[in-house]
Amino acid sequence: CVRIAVHESGAEGEDHRFRWGLGGELAPGETRSITGYIRFDSPGTRVLSVGVVQEGIGWIYRGLGESTITVQQPGLGGLVGRLLP
Repeated sequence: CVRIAVHESGAEGEDHRFRWGLGGELAPGETRSITGYIRFDSPGTRVLSVGVVQEGIGWIYRGLGESTITVQQPGLGGLVGRLLP
């Protein structure tokens, strides 16, 4: 099973904790939009990047579309960072 994943630079623990499936087979040349949501449990600045993961094996592509985001405390109107334009 291949999934789109977000990697948090410097994160401890599970390496692909944010990942989403493609929703089915993807033919050569076909495109698909993937929408995923991430919730962090503490404020701070994080460096995130996108990749492609093969479940149970590891990263196929890693470090694509790196972006720095700032997570604010709840109630402060959190700042959203886009990983890819």
